[in-house]
Amino acid sequence: MKNLITLSVVLILLTSCASKYELLNPKRTLYQSINKDNNIEVSYKYNTLRKKYRKYAEKNDIRIVSVKIKNNTERDIVFGTDFNLVSYSDRPLNILAPNEAYDNVRQHPASHLWYLLLAPVTLNKTESESFGGSTITKTKPIFPIGLILGPAISLGNMVYAGKSNKKFKQELNDLDLTNKTIKKGETVFGLISIRQSDYPSIKASIL
Repeated sequence: MKNLITLSVVLILLTSCASKYELLNPKRTLYQSINKDNNIEVSYKYNTLRKKYRKYAEKNDIRIVSVKIKNNTERDIVFGTDFNLVSYSDRPLNILAPNEAYDNVRQHPASHLWYLLLAPVTLNKTESESFGGSTITKTKPIFPIGLILGPAISLGNMVYAGKSNKKFKQELNDLDLTNKTIKKGETVFGLISIRQSDYPSIKASIL
């Protein structure tokens, strides 16, 4: 029973490793959805985050969307001042600030402290001894491997999760379109984070 419990703990911990953040890179995105309302061409794609980022995004109804916006009007326009993005039924989109999206989707490095539960795991040696026709089996600990694996795996995952979170946060901030000026004829790329339970079509709406 002790071995079964130990094995179960090990399997649970090993399936909860930190996830790598894959850059979404809107400039390299293949866009298939395009709307051209109000002389503002909006191409977009709902991104599929990976592993833990995807899990937390879905849990909080957050969609990270790559967008490509081309200004076909006769003047410079500012996102959030001159126009905004809405659903195709003109329903406002609940667009989140980068920090709010990050806080809801990021990994939690401290959760990997659970690997410290590996500390009691030891390498054991089984020996059998015979006494007057009876055999006695004894298990002796020979090396406390958990004292090494637990802290090492915990620290490694915490560092890895921290680095992945940093990449995620930087991309959200670098590609934030809030108050972005789009010059006449210019095309810009960015990311928007919306809190939606569905995946609405997106278009531009003049303010």
